[in-house]
Amino acid sequence: MFQPPIGVGGGPSCSSAATTHQQQSPAASAAAPFIVDNGIPLISEMLRGYRRFKTLRLSAHYLTGNLSQNQLQQTLTLLGDCEEKDLVLANYADNVNILRTDLSLLSEMVEQSFPPLQGAFSMDSKWALLRNFLCPFFIAERSHLTAQRFPPNDTRFVASPYHYFDLARLDHFFAVEQCKTR
Repeated sequence: MFQPPIGVGGGPSCSSAATTHQQQSPAASAAAPFIVDNGIPLISEMLRGYRRFKTLRLSAHYLTGNLSQNQLQQTLTLLGDCEEKDLVLANYADNVNILRTDLSLLSEMVEQSFPPLQGAFSMDSKWALLRNFLCPFFIAERSHLTAQRFPPNDTRFVASPYHYFDLARLDHFFAVEQCKTR
């Protein structure tokens, strides 16, 4: 009897194969614990971790005073990040406070979002991993947010999901006590 190729006619498609995989016994599921709805295990876990990071960051920035009531309301309304009009012009001190808050949350995200790595490294190795992940992560995230919020020839750059600085006005960015030379 003729069997249509997989994904054609009555044969199983990719989505039905994923559904079949999800309906396996608990023992089979334990062998592949990172499979989620779309069948891309590690990336799905990382995306879940990033979403959790964004939620925790929103709360942390509000509680530490890095985020205004208006920004909080706007972010909750959009279920995302602040719009361009709600971003606040930041300076060096603001940026340092933002990074301090985000560092511990990012550390937690890396620890929890890469299950195959949990418990596999010493504390020194974990700090090295975080140091190597931190800068590229923040550059990529903030570059992406800048491209979303500002026109291509704009001199503003997103410093956090709630703050920006203007490359044409770096005097404002560095006009804080920590940056003054004696």
